[in-house]
Amino acid sequence: MSEMMIGGAPTPGQEAMRKRVTALSEHDNKYTDSVYDLAKTEDSYRDDLREEGVTNPESMARLADRFSDETLKAMEADQEKWMDKMTGLRNKNAYAEEAPQLLSMEKREGQDCSFLMIDFDHFKMVNDGYGHVAGDQALKRMADIINQKVRSSDIVYRFGGEEFLVLLPATTSEGARHIADEIRQEIESTPIDITGENGTAISLNKTVSIGCIGTDQLSEDWRNFTGKEAVPLLEKIISSADLAVYASKNSGRNRVTVFSEDLQKDRVATR
Repeated sequence: MSEMMIGGAPTPGQEAMRKRVTALSEHDNKYTDSVYDLAKTEDSYRDDLREEGVTNPESMARLADRFSDETLKAMEADQEKWMDKMTGLRNKNAYAEEAPQLLSMEKREGQDCSFLMIDFDHFKMVNDGYGHVAGDQALKRMADIINQKVRSSDIVYRFGGEEFLVLLPATTSEGARHIADEIRQEIESTPIDITGENGTAISLNKTVSIGCIGTDQLSEDWRNFTGKEAVPLLEKIISSADLAVYASKNSGRNRVTVFSEDLQKDRVATR
């Protein structure tokens, strides 16, 4: 028989469900609101079940148990696709889904938006010198610092390896440069605490190289694109941000570079 509320107290099964809901809700992802809507309280289940025409208490409890377990399993599986488990950030799959929508929305509202590509300087030295577990700790700490410095409206992704991408709604390239430099300074001044392979506590001083680009730099591409053209436009934006990161690294690292057309010429010239 399914577990039911006893004397108003949640059963062990319901407590376990609540823990899973909490775990899902701790991370900023597209399922957060739906998790709360579907599974915040037993009362919400009862309302959903009544709408389905199920009135027998045992049938309601049985369906509630199945609904909570199956729904949360599906959400947990989907979250794996959208979230980088190690840092708790959105991943590249989430970016591919969300960025075209954000770009179209910003254009529709007549606003610019900007992108920061952030690369952890000399990250390979951390992995090689202290091991991959320590490298993961350093990336997690880096992600935490970035998250603390951005605004609540900004979206941070782990874009791959030691690269992070930040989407900045309602922000020009000049505004992005200011935010990027705040992030750069914060990372430069914050010790990165890791544990070496022998268990020794280590405090590292690390830096990042950042590339910025804003839609205010895209002229005709930005003003005239349609929804279907969001993906190729984003590819151009990411390529431009990569060029700006390359320029930051090429000029000594621990720098912020705003994209310009001259960067393309400089890179071609150095090959």
